[in-house]
Amino acid sequence: METMSVQKMFINCCWKQRRILAWLRFTAILNQFEEVGLLTRHHFDGAVARFELKSSSHHDHMICTDSGDIIEFNDPVIEARQQEIAREKGYELLGHSLILRVKPTERIA
Repeated sequence: METMSVQKMFINCCWKQRRILAWLRFTAILNQFEEVGLLTRHHFDGAVARFELKSSSHHDHMICTDSGDIIEFNDPVIEARQQEIAREKGYELLGHSLILRVKPTERIA
């Protein structure tokens, strides 16, 4: 442990406080962007929040269980089938969230 002067302790505390305040400002800005519809927040499997720019085109997500990478995709066949399933059950599909958990297939050399 380092022995510090009062001045050095004060400077360290101010620096840490600035970083905390900067983080709080940044997260407040992200929240505002989300509120006005510029960003979409995701919590995949309860992990930390992930953000993406709001898009007019729908897409789903795959999460690689090895790397944590998030891959966006859109499949018209899946989209149509979801509509059909809702209709078959007597419902109108208003929206959905599809998350596929994946791992890389073994590559054969």
